[in-house]
Amino acid sequence: MQDSRMTAFLLGIGLPPIGWVLFEVLGGRSSQEQYRSDEDLYTLLSLVAGRAGTRA
Repeated sequence: MQDSRMTAFLLGIGLPPIGWVLFEVLGGRSSQEQYRSDEDLYTLLSLVAGRAGTRA
């Protein structure tokens, strides 16, 4: 019984930091992808605006 308590204690201490690190890594990746998609959108808008400007 002592070993299972110690294991539960160590998991209780160890899992939150691991979960936080995974959240940060995955969150960072998704925010980078979001930034890239926004950047692509702005690039597309600037190209369209540039073509519209040359037509006028």
